[in-house]
Amino acid sequence: MGKVSFGELVNSGATPLPTSEFIRPAREISFAEIICPEGGSIEESDFVKHFCAKQMLHIAQDDRTRFEHLLSWRTINQLLSQNLLDQKLLRVARDGRDLPQSLYRKDDGDIDAVDSRKLHDLLKQNASVALNAVQYYCPPVRRLATQMEVALGQRLNVNAYMTFGPGGAFAMHYDSHDVLVLQVHGSKHWFIYDDPAPSPIDYVAKAKPEPREVVFETVLQAGDVLYVPRGTYHRAAVTDTDSVHLTFGIQTFYGLKFIEWLLTEAEKEEIFRKDILTLSGPEVFAEQERAMKARLCEIINNTPLIENFERWRAKRRPVDRFHLGPREELDDYSLLAPLLRSPQAWRDSVVKKGKEPSAAGERIIDTLIAKNFATIGELKAELGDVLDEDTIKSTVAELIDDCWIELVHNFDGSGDG
Repeated sequence: MGKVSFGELVNSGATPLPTSEFIRPAREISFAEIICPEGGSIEESDFVKHFCAKQMLHIAQDDRTRFEHLLSWRTINQLLSQNLLDQKLLRVARDGRDLPQSLYRKDDGDIDAVDSRKLHDLLKQNASVALNAVQYYCPPVRRLATQMEVALGQRLNVNAYMTFGPGGAFAMHYDSHDVLVLQVHGSKHWFIYDDPAPSPIDYVAKAKPEPREVVFETVLQAGDVLYVPRGTYHRAAVTDTDSVHLTFGIQTFYGLKFIEWLLTEAEKEEIFRKDILTLSGPEVFAEQERAMKARLCEIINNTPLIENFERWRAKRRPVDRFHLGPREELDDYSLLAPLLRSPQAWRDSVVKKGKEPSAAGERIIDTLIAKNFATIGELKAELGDVLDEDTIKSTVAELIDDCWIELVHNFDGSGDG
């Protein structure tokens, strides 16, 4: 029997199929599928090569619908209608500048709500909408961002941009972080310029850049991906269609992070807190200088950079996903996803509580991180030789209760979808 859809299976009245024959409802695309459209490993992908070399990359695809589930127009309209987006989360821009909030928000009470009629009027005048930190209120985007954080070992923030008329939301500029652009709906005309800013850590908004030559130009179609390294000057203009794209801002670890840690370590030692006084005489001054430099070298040489990187990565808290109320029934078709942004977070948390991580918990979490998504049936098939069915189900239930993994979908349609 070939694979069938969720709807066909529910409506047929047939005996439930084995997990291998079941296509998950609302299947979500993985990070590997995005950057390795022809297959292969993430580590050996063209994206990783360009990411490490800080070189722009365009990944074109023929499937124009592959990102629609991340942020559908229905979801966008629901988010705006719920009026939960405050001034930090929703911005409206035109001609490269943010518009005053008073032009599109209501002023008739304490609720800082978006006025739909005002906003529609602005959109007809070529304004654009930006939704900041969209991963916090759009579960499919959050799950994809979490995959990327684990795969790249970096931190991410995701914004959504919607344009509806000629021009663009922003003028030529660079970002102080790497950006992976996913074109969700419509198309966008992108321009990449020469002479990038060298490894910037801050964006100087007031500095008007000098004119630059276009070194790459393309119309990004729905389903396409564009990687723009930090410091690369770029601009996006509207085509003749409405456009929605997601920008996954990759907040990388860099050398100054290590220097910042050295400062915190130096503050703990008296030798760096003592006064430096020229009145003490040149010999005392020189000895103090020698002692400080010697101690600083000791701290640097005794701390491998990888340890500092792991400390920085371990500070990323797991995704907050609440699990209140009665426990939902789990079956072989219950689809699960990890909530960890760092692979060792669960183990560290268990050890910190004075407990020993369970072998079942480790295997299930490692499998989910490797697969990104898995049904309980798939976990049973993968781990059945080392874990029995009852252990798998009870461990999964415990990990859900403790908010380390989440139930994405149940066979009855429950879950967040």
